[in-house]
Amino acid sequence: MEDIAKKLGLTRPALYHYFATKQEIITDIGVTITREMLAHVRARVDSMKSASASEQLEAQMVAHAEYFEANYWMMVAGMTAYGGITRRELSKIDEIDGYRGDYERIIAAILRRGMRSGEFRKVDVKAITLAIYQLLNISHWYRPGGRKTAVDVARENLELVRRGIEKR
Repeated sequence: MEDIAKKLGLTRPALYHYFATKQEIITDIGVTITREMLAHVRARVDSMKSASASEQLEAQMVAHAEYFEANYWMMVAGMTAYGGITRRELSKIDEIDGYRGDYERIIAAILRRGMRSGEFRKVDVKAITLAIYQLLNISHWYRPGGRKTAVDVARENLELVRRGIEKR
């Protein structure tokens, strides 16, 4: 808490004026990062309304990876927050889950569009949506300054998804 207060130019007691616990800080990071990721990805996908479903899926996955890489430590903290939110902070879980649900609906809409156009074969949209979402939680596969960028990892995962859903 001392380190956080110093970074913010606050005293430790002043920090506790805004946040009663460390969990509150990490929870607010989780809410913020999830909301901002959703906005970033939505803007990218919305900018490609006339693109094919496959191109939109690529844009969605690449936008996620770019945001992830640019905000790596915040993303890691956000994922930690989601796993650590306690029942007494249920409203925060609901808020994060709302953003996640909106994000998953973006992926599902792309998949449904691809199936309608004949670009994608008929798949279990919910299962594939969750699989894509999990593939994008690349904190275990990506390291800043590593051999591959987050976008490299996302593109590799995109190819796995495409092989599973595209018509042949």
